[in-house]
Amino acid sequence: MFPEKDGILACLLTAEAVAISKKSVTSLLRDIKKLTGEALTSRLNFYLPPKTMDIFRNALKTKPPKSIAGMRIQKNITIDGYKFILDDNTWIGFRLLGTESAIRVHAEADSETKLSKLLKIGRDFIYGR
Repeated sequence: MFPEKDGILACLLTAEAVAISKKSVTSLLRDIKKLTGEALTSRLNFYLPPKTMDIFRNALKTKPPKSIAGMRIQKNITIDGYKFILDDNTWIGFRLLGTESAIRVHAEADSETKLSKLLKIGRDFIYGR
């Protein structure tokens, strides 16, 4: 078993895309950004005591938020965690790990400023509960 095995798959799919398109990775990324726009992503890990994790998990499951930091949640996706699509099409996700007492906060935005704000919101959301 490999840690972060989905990284291996991503590398293999990238190699396949390069082989089929006969373009460089940089050129493929440029093409993707033209189609989808710029998107910046990041993730942070937070390690919590097991009891705190249970409280957080239960709160998300029974009473998911309707807004985060004053931004209305447009959509709540609960596949492999909790992903909240916000008003401006940015998103923040909380993935509670099953192998350790930790929460991963993932976020995506179209600028560094928004991304930093989302990550701070994620931290405050976890510790503010």
